[in-house]
Amino acid sequence: MYVTVDNGIWELAFTVVLDHTEASIVRENAVQLLANLAGHIAPLCSDKLSTSNVLPALKKVKLNIGHMYK
Repeated sequence: MYVTVDNGIWELAFTVVLDHTEASIVRENAVQLLANLAGHIAPLCSDKLSTSNVLPALKKVKLNIGHMYK
């Protein structure tokens, strides 16, 4: 399997997860990496969320999390 990393760690991990020719343990680790990345999205301030390490497709979604930090 040939993978380019030009599109970032998120797309690389999703590519590995969706590649059914890849070993199961490798795909499991890619899922754990995605969970780890998703779990470490840090708030910039009380009403904004850092999307610097979020997939570009997710950046289009408006997140309303201000109520969580009051």
